[in-house]
Amino acid sequence: MEYHDVIATDVLIVGGGPAGLATAIELANRLKHNGENKKIMLIEKGSSIGAHILSGAVIRPKVFEELLSPEEYEGIPFDSKVGTDVTVKLNDNGSDTELPFHPPYMGNEGNYLASLAQVCKYL
Repeated sequence: MEYHDVIATDVLIVGGGPAGLATAIELANRLKHNGENKKIMLIEKGSSIGAHILSGAVIRPKVFEELLSPEEYEGIPFDSKVGTDVTVKLNDNGSDTELPFHPPYMGNEGNYLASLAQVCKYL
């Protein structure tokens, strides 16, 4: 008979990306608030959290304000705050033209730019 290691857990979260990490944090906060003691395990295929995340991101800070304590929020490695939004048309000749409108649903003013890998490592 072959022997297999067994690790018992109450909750298993697969993936250490933004969704998995936010799920683990929120669940831990709720369990703590309710006085429950459950084991949460998060597994990640990369050698470390953020190892497979190569993109940058525009991040809405409100999400993290709701998820983290004020002290934890202050430590998030944001790169810079988004200033003014503009929409630009890229022309065939390599030039660009700023358009006179910017769709409101594409607005990022007040959000932050960040390395998603660095934010995940922080979480």
